[in-house]
Amino acid sequence: MGRNRKRRYANRLEELCEANGILLTSKRKVICRVIAESDSHPDASMLYIKAKRIDPSIGIATVYRTLKLMKAKKVVDPHSFGQEHSHFESPAKMHHDHLICTRCGRIEEFHHKVLENIQIEVAKKHTFKMESHRLDLYGLCSDCIAAEGAGASKPRGSK
Repeated sequence: MGRNRKRRYANRLEELCEANGILLTSKRKVICRVIAESDSHPDASMLYIKAKRIDPSIGIATVYRTLKLMKAKKVVDPHSFGQEHSHFESPAKMHHDHLICTRCGRIEEFHHKVLENIQIEVAKKHTFKMESHRLDLYGLCSDCIAAEGAGASKPRGSK
């Protein structure tokens, strides 16, 4: 993702915060920037590490409190991806779905227009006003498939 696009996402995320009554302190702006500019789906610990590089005075408690507030106001999208902790991303990003590797935890984003159209069609057929949706596909990524072929261990939960 390009630098300008990341900055636009950060600006949109800040606007979402303000529109939802979240006071944007300098520390919260840094957290917004880290979320919006991330190429991955960071958890709270990763957000803290990246935010601390930008502003060394940010504490882990500030990150957790900010994320809790942002989740409550629906300003960030939390995802568990089958794990015990949440990963976060900005709803200001273009809509996408996820491929989640059950072995290494890799998360890939994808967008498929045909799938989007099918979901809209299903909602219409059932006279359902869709407000949002999420599609997460679980399996093995190409690297883990290759490793499996080389004799690596089987995925979690398999016999």
